[in-house]
Formats: sequence, structure tokens, C-alpha cells
Amino acid sequence: MSIIAGLGSVFDRIGGLWSWVVGLGVAALGLGAAWAYFRDEFSWLWLVAVLLVIAATLLVSASASMLLPDKPKEAVKTFGWRTLATVLLAGLGAGIVIAIAAQITSPKDAPAESAELVKALAAALAAAITATLVKASESVDGPTASAAEAAFKKAYEEEATNNSDLQDAVFLDATAGISGWGREARAKRAVLVEAARRPRTT
Repeated sequence: MSIIAGLGSVFDRIGGLWSWVVGLGVAALGLGAAWAYFRDEFSWLWLVAVLLVIAATLLVSASASMLLPDKPKEAVKTFGWRTLATVLLAGLGAGIVIAIAAQITSPKDAPAESAELVKALAAALAAAITATLVKASESVDGPTASAAEAAFKKAYEEEATNNSDLQDAVFLDATAGISGWGREARAKRAVLVEAARRPRTT
């Protein structure tokens, strides 16, 4: 297993097992984005850095498709990088929301260091943290699941026409006790795919 696939698996597990970590991570990124917004010398640098990291994680995740059809298990692990990209995007979005809320709720001419602005920022951050913690476990895996499903179906579309086991493993919504394309489901589907493609002995 490559280092990239191994790290992807770690990101995926963190997103699945410890949703509160994901929530806190998004909240921290949101606070960092808002802080950078109010510090002119850091605002663009912070934004560019986050966007570059997001682009890199999406590119790595996209490379998972290149591992198909021969390495389905490693492909599933590599798709975990998309989970990291989703968290970073959520954090960036939270920062934008916090900054806008602070601007709206503070006096128009208040300086950035004023008590009113700090109070507004804290209130907006608290709301963002609450919403993030509730929704993190429900939404962070969605883009990863969709990307994995689409890649697997495209990679095995032709081969599955002559292999019923492979067709069941990839194209059925529910098969062998597996439903959907969530974290556990796609890992189990990868095992079924490998078994279905294994040369059969008589």
C-alpha cells in the first residue's frame, strides 16, 4: 500500500470515527480564516494557501481513479483525500460566514480591534461551531462516496457485462449485506470486486 493511499485511509477514518474532531477542525479553520480576513497582511496569503491545499487534495483524490480497475482496495483508500478537501472547504466557508456576520453585526465604523467587533466575532463563531458539530458527521463523507461510486462504475462498466459477481458488487445499490457507498460499504465493495475479478479455477 502506498503512502498516499495510507494517508487517505487515515483521513477517511478520522472523518468517520471522530466526527467531533472534524467539527472542531472546521471551526478552527473558520476562526483562522476570519482572523486572516481582519488582518490585511495575511488575508490573501491565507486564502491562497488553503485553496492550494484543497486543489492538491482534490488532485490526489482524482488520482484514485487511475488505480482502477487493477487496484480497487488502494483506490478506495486514496479517495479518502477528498474527505480532507471537504473539511478544508467547509472551514473556508465557515470563515467567510463568520467574517460576514462580524461585519454586519458590528458598528459600521468600528475599528477591527474594538470590543463590539470581538463580541460579534465570538457570537458568530459560537453559532458556526454548533452548526458544524451537528452536521459534520452527516455531510463530510458525501462527496467522497459520490466520487468513489462514479469512478468504480466507469472503470468496470464494460467488464461487468460478462461478470455477474462484478456487476452486483459495483452496480447494485445493495448487495451481500452492503448498502450504498459509505466508508465501510466502499471498502467491502472493493473486496468483492477483487474476488469477482480473480481468475477462477476449476
